[in-house]
Amino acid sequence: IAAGLALLMGISAFIGFYTKTVNVPAGQHAEIYLPDHSRVSLNAQSTISYKPFVWKLSRTAKLEGEAFFEVTKGKEFGVVSEKGKTVVLGTTFNIYSRNSNYQVTCISGKVIVAEPDGRQKVTLGSGQQATLSTDGTLAIQSGIDTDRIVSWLSNKFSFTSVPLRRVFEEIGRQYGVVIILPEDLENTYTGTFVKDSSIENVLNLVCRP
Repeated sequence: IAAGLALLMGISAFIGFYTKTVNVPAGQHAEIYLPDHSRVSLNAQSTISYKPFVWKLSRTAKLEGEAFFEVTKGKEFGVVSEKGKTVVLGTTFNIYSRNSNYQVTCISGKVIVAEPDGRQKVTLGSGQQATLSTDGTLAIQSGIDTDRIVSWLSNKFSFTSVPLRRVFEEIGRQYGVVIILPEDLENTYTGTFVKDSSIENVLNLVCRP
């Protein structure tokens, strides 16, 4: 009996703690389906993890990087990142969580975005975006061009007044290379590049202005 109980406890612990992790390396994109058939498109250098055996009890995933979610309707669905948490019931949205940058864009339906400690929560509708400010507050912007936000799904990368450092980081991420930047690089960039082009052409496009 004792051996049976020990085995049962071991199996229960395995089921409760087992985590499946998907890592997408630089230069690649990936698409996965969660146990409830929710679809997740992952950008390069992104990681998602979840617990498949207890998914029906808790639809919660952990994300670092960037991903587009198409959530199957059901009970609460949560995505936890280092800088915040996003909660939905059934909707489509994009999360960008890299270093100190945290940005959630609601494409359809409604999304609740919260700080890691849960002190501040905001609700987004279609075409709205929440960005974590440098002072730690969530700023909401409406009228977002959502097609531009998710253009990375078709290998098109658009930037509007974005720090140039982030643009080079994205180029390095998409082409799987390391770009060494000067520490005093403080320019901003507005423009678009398509991954179908060679990295030489893309760098020429960005660097020329």
